Amino acid sequence: MRIALIYDREEGGLPVSTAVLAVSLARLRHDVLLCGPKAFLPKQLALDISGNENIAAFELAARGKISFPVTLRKRVAAFAPDTIVTSHRGCDIRGGRLAGKLGIPQICVVGGDPSAGDMQNPNIPFLRLRNRAWARTLSSAAGVVAVSEWVRRKTLETFPGLRPAEIDVVFNAIDQAFFDGDSLSRREGLRDPVRLLAVGRLYHLKKPLLLPELVSGLEASGLQVRARWVGRGEMAQSLKAKARGCGVADAVEIAQDSPDITEQYQWADIFVHFCMDEGFGLVLAEAQAAGLPVIAFNAGAVPEVVANGKTGFLVEACDIRAMSRMITRLASEEKLYLTMSGAAGKRAAELFTLERHGARYERVLQKAVSTAEKGKK
Repeated sequence: MRIALIYDREEGGLPVSTAVLAVSLARLRHDVLLCGPKAFLPKQLALDISGNENIAAFELAARGKISFPVTLRKRVAAFAPDTIVTSHRGCDIRGGRLAGKLGIPQICVVGGDPSAGDMQNPNIPFLRLRNRAWARTLSSAAGVVAVSEWVRRKTLETFPGLRPAEIDVVFNAIDQAFFDGDSLSRREGLRDPVRLLAVGRLYHLKKPLLLPELVSGLEASGLQVRARWVGRGEMAQSLKAKARGCGVADAVEIAQDSPDITEQYQWADIFVHFCMDEGFGLVLAEAQAAGLPVIAFNAGAVPEVVANGKTGFLVEACDIRAMSRMITRLASEEKLYLTMSGAAGKRAAELFTLERHGARYERVLQKAVSTAEKGKK
């Protein structure tokens, strides 16, 4: 099968998850055209893509300058795909038009709550029209994939015209082999001070200002910690100011995106996560693959990715005191920590593999292509 994967975001998990899908399908011997703007991709994926004979790449212009240029349409047409897979609202809409012109089925991947953001501003004419166009695109697509059950529920709530049977749930994946090194998957216990890691874009939905509050509370209880946030974003200075205000500036640091994220997971003892509307959370899967117990809020799709009480602890949203208690517990119970670390690696190896990911998408794509061919007869 020949598959065109198209994305239009330069940051966040979307470029990475789309590239992972390209690798998953290529390993099943499908031919893939990966189209998207230049973006940071994990080193192991960049190498796999550049050296994989089944993957061709086409770079879109930066988002906001030229989207879906004529050259892209020509490149996709020349590739002659059997189907197009798109992610995110604007990309879905434009991809649907392109699929219609080429006479091939389209698969839309929904990676988060579709009602979030400017979907909540229906009084703005432009947004209202665009959201209606997105609803029509999803309804006419040959298939819709949600990256979690939570996203599936949110999609059905936002677009009541869709039928539950039309949406398949396929978890995102990571390259488990990249996290299998002894230094990552086998941990001997927590270090002193305990090292906390958070990874993600520094913007309001990720709640980065909660990290200094967490560190302050832990140190007030007598536990010495060091915390690191890996990522870029508009709230970097706000995070630094918050750390100073909480009196923990020396214990909280910001690291820019690392070309080798496994170095960051290797540095850490515990992974912390503050987002409350996570559609999946690739970093949660990566952290578990690296043997890190996860402390996060019991919200969004997090309960589907992290097994509460087994691979980490989930607490009520914004309950920093509860997070502090769970971290303190792990620091004082070495056996529990090591048990959770081992369970985290096992869960990642079972649920978030490229093989499982590719096989599930393959079934969705084959069904869409088969249905389209029958419709032409």
